[in-house]
Amino acid sequence: MKSNKCYLASLAFLLIALGACAPSAVSIQSPTPAAPTPPQASLTSAATVTSAEDVAWAKVVAAAKKEGKLIRYGGALTGDWGNSLDQGFEQRYGIKVETIAGRGVEFVERLKTEKRMGQMVADMWDGSSLFGLTIKKDGVMARAPDLPVFKEQDVFRFDLFILDPEKTLVLLPCNVTGWAVNTKLVKPEDEPASYSDALRPQWTGKIAFPDPKLVSSPYMTLLPLMNKGLVGKDYIDRLGKQKLSLFRGSLEVARAVATGEYPLGLATDSFLAQFATEGAPVKALSMKEGTMGSCNLMARIDGGRNPNAAALYMNYVLTQEGQERYAVGRKAIPLRKDVPSHQPAALQVTGVRPITAEELNEAQDVFIKGLWVDRLSVK
Repeated sequence: MKSNKCYLASLAFLLIALGACAPSAVSIQSPTPAAPTPPQASLTSAATVTSAEDVAWAKVVAAAKKEGKLIRYGGALTGDWGNSLDQGFEQRYGIKVETIAGRGVEFVERLKTEKRMGQMVADMWDGSSLFGLTIKKDGVMARAPDLPVFKEQDVFRFDLFILDPEKTLVLLPCNVTGWAVNTKLVKPEDEPASYSDALRPQWTGKIAFPDPKLVSSPYMTLLPLMNKGLVGKDYIDRLGKQKLSLFRGSLEVARAVATGEYPLGLATDSFLAQFATEGAPVKALSMKEGTMGSCNLMARIDGGRNPNAAALYMNYVLTQEGQERYAVGRKAIPLRKDVPSHQPAALQVTGVRPITAEELNEAQDVFIKGLWVDRLSVK
């Protein structure tokens, strides 16, 4: 099945369509320390804000409603969970969301072009941390607005700015990408127990793999393990000799394993969940070296036409309501501690370790230089 695609039919067409003047926007301030006061009644029930901050946020909400629209480049909040978030946001605030779904590498080039032309199409972006840092270096992201959810740090599993101390890129829930099998095709005793097991001759020509030219998950999963010496420095070269079958996205890899087209694949848990909940014979494997978790990110786009709507949407995604919609729709572990996980038992693995900022930068450097793509010569 083809991946979810909603590309721009023509960048020029969209630029003309969006050429009208945008409504005046309320100035959104970057996060600043707040003096504690009694909790205010709002969607972010645990937030403690000053009266002035409460009034300022009310102005942002009013301005967002006046803008009446949000255009979002979606690389992470897509599929059923993305639609659920868009619908919940629209129902709560009456603001129409237009999501343009795509892959990270496509948005990198698209945003570069828009900046060069001086006309930004979208108001916000979400996607993998690898591509987020790449886009940030291009200077197209605005510093994070002062959101009410930032006062609720005690309810989140991780610091919302753990991957960006400069506070431009805001954390979203993490994905876990690792080896997965079709249990009808692979007996328990034959399941790989380590990353090196995937190099055995029995898997040659039988592995579904996300195309590293288009998808960041291979970098996020394997590069930290290589750098720490948990797998050999020649792992990429040896893996490339396994005659991998490349797929354009992680969803396609998950589908290939779930349907039995391939017995083994490097798959992402959230995509596998779509098939596991329907009874597909898929299983995520725990590796002795551990499994990497990579968090997604979101940010406002500098020069977007609806900055207040973007700030409001970012806040909504991180509220209890937003995270519940995400967890239910994606069958995943949410970012908030007060929202239960909906991940299927077959996809729960042990030894998960979040990727660090240092490892993320290493992966980004490799991606930009294209070294891995050159070394991973596959058909």
